[in-house]
Amino acid sequence: MMEVMIAYANSMGDRWGGWMIATLLDSALLLTLIGLVWLVIRTRVAPQVGYALFLLVPLKLLVPVAVTVPAGLAQWTPSALASSWFKGTHGAEVVEGHPSAESPAVALATGQADSSGSRLEPFLGSRPLTAETNPQILPGEVESKFTSTAAMGGPAQPGAGAARLSVSALVMIAWLAGVLLLLGRLAHAQLRFRAQLRRVSPLDESRLAIDLPRLCRLAGVPETIRLVEHDSIAAPAVWGVVRPAIIFPQGLAFSLSARQLRWVLLHELAHVRRLDLIVVALQRCVAILHFFNPAAWIANRIIHRLREYACDDLAASLSPGTAVESGEAFLRILRHADRSGRNLEGALGVFGLDSRASCFLRIQRLLDAERPIRPAPGAWSLWALILLAVIAVPQLRASGDDLRADSQDRGKGSAALEQPDPKAGGDKAVAKAEPSFELRVVGPDRKPVPEAVVEIRTKPAPSAEQIRRGTFVKKSTYGPIVKTDAEGCLVVVLPQAPDHFDVNITTPGYGPYWAGWSSESHEELIPSRFTAELEAGWSVGGVIVDAAGKPVEGVKIHPNLEFKKRPGDHRQFGVGTTLKTDVAGKWHFDSVPALMGEVFVEIDHPDYKSLRRPLTRDEFGIERGREPVSKVVLDRGLTVTGRVTDEAGKPIVGARIRTKFLNDIREAKTGDDGVYKLAGCEPRSARIVASAKGRATDVKELSIDQAMGPVDFQMKPGGTVRIRVLDAQGNPVPKARILFQQWRGHYAYFEFDHVSQYADKEGVWVWNEAPLDEFQADICSDHEMDLVDQPLTARAEEYVFRLPPPLVVTGKVIDAVTKEPIKAFRVVPGVRSSESHMNWIPSQTYSASDGHLRFRRDRGDFAHMFRIEADGYMPTVSRDFKSNEGNVSIDFELKRGKDIIAKVVTPGILPAIGAKVALGVAGSQINIQNGDIDDASTYCTRETTDKDGRFHFPPQDKDFQLVITHTSGYAHIKSAAEWATVRIIRLKPWSRVEGTFRVGKTPTANVPITISSGEIHSYGPDAPSIFTHHDVTTGPGGRFVFDRVVSGRGAIGRRIMLTVDDGATDVTSSCMLSAEFPGGKTAHIDLGGTGRPVVGKLRPPDGFDEKVRWNFALVTAQPDAAEAGVAGPYLTASVDRDGHFRIDDVPVGTYSLSVRFDRNGAGQLLNHRIEVPAQAGDVAVQAVDLGVLKLEKR
Repeated sequence: MMEVMIAYANSMGDRWGGWMIATLLDSALLLTLIGLVWLVIRTRVAPQVGYALFLLVPLKLLVPVAVTVPAGLAQWTPSALASSWFKGTHGAEVVEGHPSAESPAVALATGQADSSGSRLEPFLGSRPLTAETNPQILPGEVESKFTSTAAMGGPAQPGAGAARLSVSALVMIAWLAGVLLLLGRLAHAQLRFRAQLRRVSPLDESRLAIDLPRLCRLAGVPETIRLVEHDSIAAPAVWGVVRPAIIFPQGLAFSLSARQLRWVLLHELAHVRRLDLIVVALQRCVAILHFFNPAAWIANRIIHRLREYACDDLAASLSPGTAVESGEAFLRILRHADRSGRNLEGALGVFGLDSRASCFLRIQRLLDAERPIRPAPGAWSLWALILLAVIAVPQLRASGDDLRADSQDRGKGSAALEQPDPKAGGDKAVAKAEPSFELRVVGPDRKPVPEAVVEIRTKPAPSAEQIRRGTFVKKSTYGPIVKTDAEGCLVVVLPQAPDHFDVNITTPGYGPYWAGWSSESHEELIPSRFTAELEAGWSVGGVIVDAAGKPVEGVKIHPNLEFKKRPGDHRQFGVGTTLKTDVAGKWHFDSVPALMGEVFVEIDHPDYKSLRRPLTRDEFGIERGREPVSKVVLDRGLTVTGRVTDEAGKPIVGARIRTKFLNDIREAKTGDDGVYKLAGCEPRSARIVASAKGRATDVKELSIDQAMGPVDFQMKPGGTVRIRVLDAQGNPVPKARILFQQWRGHYAYFEFDHVSQYADKEGVWVWNEAPLDEFQADICSDHEMDLVDQPLTARAEEYVFRLPPPLVVTGKVIDAVTKEPIKAFRVVPGVRSSESHMNWIPSQTYSASDGHLRFRRDRGDFAHMFRIEADGYMPTVSRDFKSNEGNVSIDFELKRGKDIIAKVVTPGILPAIGAKVALGVAGSQINIQNGDIDDASTYCTRETTDKDGRFHFPPQDKDFQLVITHTSGYAHIKSAAEWATVRIIRLKPWSRVEGTFRVGKTPTANVPITISSGEIHSYGPDAPSIFTHHDVTTGPGGRFVFDRVVSGRGAIGRRIMLTVDDGATDVTSSCMLSAEFPGGKTAHIDLGGTGRPVVGKLRPPDGFDEKVRWNFALVTAQPDAAEAGVAGPYLTASVDRDGHFRIDDVPVGTYSLSVRFDRNGAGQLLNHRIEVPAQAGDVAVQAVDLGVLKLEKR
């Protein structure tokens, strides 16, 4: 009896398996076709059309309607294909007895062993054994007596024991159990909800400012609708088919305005009118019977969303309220639902809330005032829906005669089975796939970039043989240069997992891109595949000439720009490209990101003064393939000379004299007379360093100018510093590094860069030309803890440093309640430089998984710590770890919290895709440069919005601020630690500012223009530091354009550059004008060209005999107090080296003028009243001469 039941279950399992696969394919195909149709028509038809379209999927799964068609057509339907495939994978079917042992077909199909003992695998293409191929079996007995031997382990042999259930039967039984479980859940939810509804309270309609019977008539439903409220639901809902009721959450109805309540009621009445409860019951049946089918769940989800859209439109068409009022009503419901935290999903009813994403989309749709309201489908749409339902819903079934004929034909065609090679299969060795990295390079349009130039940096460097796709070009200093293939693909074989792997993509026509992974301080897996999406780029170039107009060859040009980095990488990482001019003085660089309107470059030649300036696209941009024509003139600069002697006054031949201006080094050697000449120097503060064999390195700090005299050095015998570096066990540390730090109050980098910094294989480092005074250095190793800022002085005794092991913190990160490991979390490093000062380092944030924590630090700072962040959990900060603690084991328990999730929309209420979002807390910094969050100077947690405009941060335990920038607009939000679950952030539009800069009547190019705006600003001990900068350079004709300006009130004018060591770098003036920058509009503001110049000369106070450092003086002026109601202008001027100043284009008026020194002050002048009168007639503009202004003592 049991064997008969098992055989029956196996037979039913095969039928069920065929049905399951057929429904999966049928529904998936229908859902795909409907989805494509809906994508095409969704903006032109009512939501009800889409609702009916997607409703065809559950109808097809439930309605047992079949249409007989010829077998030739039916065999190509998903049902037939699925059924054939399912049966074809089950091998031979036999009667309850035993098949013939001599049948090779049965042996091959069932996976039995042959006489040699070798196992033959089932041939999946073989057909099942039927009555036509086994004459012992009668056609009428096949269906009831067959079992699947492939599933049972082969045909039963005599005495083999009891029969077993097939895999398909077991899966069918599991399906039945799932259906029963879901039915039980539904019944329980129904009973629970009914019990709760016995305690509902009727709403007092007299207290509501609505006429419910009138609304019922307007919506076309019976006036017997009941209004009740209950505290067990989170949002308004409809319940009951015979006696419908609208259920409100406790207190919600009285918190809505009259128009908001009217819209909510009309929406719920629309559900009643449409009989949506019946459709919901139909959907629930499909979800239960087809719980294994993704198409059913997807279709149900879309149907639910479109049902709400249709009711929204019907309510909007019947309500006099605005789009904003309906959106605000829905938003109020969401906030109430968020506070209540209740959910009745599971009971049969129409509950209007879905996922957060659906709520975001629905709010966006409700707020779109320009959206056409289509409450009902048109006639053509209805006819098209009926026709599609007639075609799509029925199942196609082949006729019986055709089916038998087709079966006979297939039987003849498969009479001979393919015999597999017994030597193949399990006995054949399969080559193990080599680990590799596949890089795909695409442009901003997602199209492949063929022959993109890629530099690979890793150790060991890949060879040409390891490039499996793409082209090996050449070796280079840091790694090989390769190119992608015609499809933008590069594949490199990695024989072993490297500690780091970086790719630098700098290819013409696109902005530079960097992607890197490193496991040196924490484990970071290198992906097997990665796609780099490049930014569009433009080419910059020029011609470098001297003062006589002759081209200068060999000039170095360093573009200053940042790499675009892979998602989540916020490190500051600049492009290190160096270009050189050719014999014609020409150069070009073809990878400036398109978003940059100008690129700052450093132009350096040892015989000329370095030039640092921005190059605008208008003037220096070149078309690909064109030659550059715009010229840049280099100045010879100043020459510093002097003599180097020993302590006896004898000249030292071959002494090396060096100085540095920012990044540019000037170097010379002494001749036989000990004299040197440093050419191409800049008029500014400098450190001039002298070094020679056997002599103590020396340095002099001074200010270089035309009037300076010789700079001489008298060098003493060199001091000796000998260092031995050992590890914690006393073993030598080969190649330990002595990293120079401070010397005579400055960080000594270039001063000592001629000295080898690495110890020998015994860990010994010796320097025989050390200075005779103290300097500091870090003692570093690749595998030990660094010792920082170690004081060193020349002496006979050897320094011995023992490097402690690195700090390694390991442990588990678990849920505080469940004690389960946190699947994914992030570790944000922090460092404490003293007892009272610490910094987080978000750029070094890394990810970890499965609750495994590993934190490694190898720099001997005062203390280290880290913060653990995970989605859905409150952040946790570790204790301070001293650098000498070595290996530490510690576990962390995270408590649940509410994530910071929001959707960002543009001013036009479209998803703001790719917006930058910075989250600032106390101690962090956010810098907005020209309407974009600047990666190089922003130190905080950052995210980028996805394709739906959403971003996601982990919970915060303190108040925070958000700054969002996007091409369409910006936002600045201050928030308490508690964040609303549902939030849509609509960006404010940028203002665009354009104009022309003039000095007098002359338009002037290459002038820095700045805008000062205080709308996005924050500073203080308990708040993040947020700064906003808008800076551009005028192009040809003095024209300037700001594309992204924070809207509101601000000031615009020329920017005066000031440096810490040298004060003003140029003698110039600025007139900052107050202006309004309207959002979403262009403001045209011309600067200069009016008013009169004001000139004067400053004189130090009597008795001041020192040299006056006028470069640190600033002249400022603003409207006199009597005219305080006037907003600006604000005047600033730097001072020439002889005390003269000039302020151009000063508007007519009375001003209060002051003079202050930033440092090295010679005196001051406060609130000196000056008058700028109007000039009569058309005569040439004359300057207002203030004469000599004598400073007062401070």
